Amino acid sequence: MDQNGRRRSRRASRCSFAAVGPEAIEQAMAMRGTVYKKSTKRMGFFDNWQGRFFCMEPERLSYYKAEPKPGEERQGCIDLSDIISVKTVKDAEFCITCGHKKYELKAANKGDAQRWVESLLVAMRAWKSRDRTLLRAPSLLVDPDDES
Repeated sequence: MDQNGRRRSRRASRCSFAAVGPEAIEQAMAMRGTVYKKSTKRMGFFDNWQGRFFCMEPERLSYYKAEPKPGEERQGCIDLSDIISVKTVKDAEFCITCGHKKYELKAANKGDAQRWVESLLVAMRAWKSRDRTLLRAPSLLVDPDDES
C-alpha cells in the first residue's frame, strides 16, 4: 500500500529498484537496530521471538544479542550472496529466504519493517550487480536482471 492507501503493484515496486542512486545505497548500509528473530525452538505452543541487534555490512547482515561493543563477536550473519528473496509477511513481520534457511523477523512497527526490506533489496541488488564497490563507495546501480 502506498501513502494514500492504494495497493501498489509488484511491477511498480520491482521497477523502483531498477536504478538505485548513491543515497539509497548509503541508507541501506546505515541500517542498524533491534529486530526480533523467530527462534527455531518453540516455547510450548508459543513462538519464541528473540531480540537481536542487526547491522547491515557490505557483504552481510550481522546480528548480535545486543548493540555490539568494539571487537565483540557476532551471534550470526546472513550473507547477501545467499539471499534468494526478502518480503513483508504481515504487519511488522518480514522474511529473508536463503538457499539453506528461512529467517522470520519482526520489526518494532510496519514502517521499520518496510525500511529493512527496502534496504535489504538495495544491498542485494548491489551485490548481484557484481560490482561490490557499490556497497563500499556508492555510485549508480543498474538492475542486474535488465538485459539491455
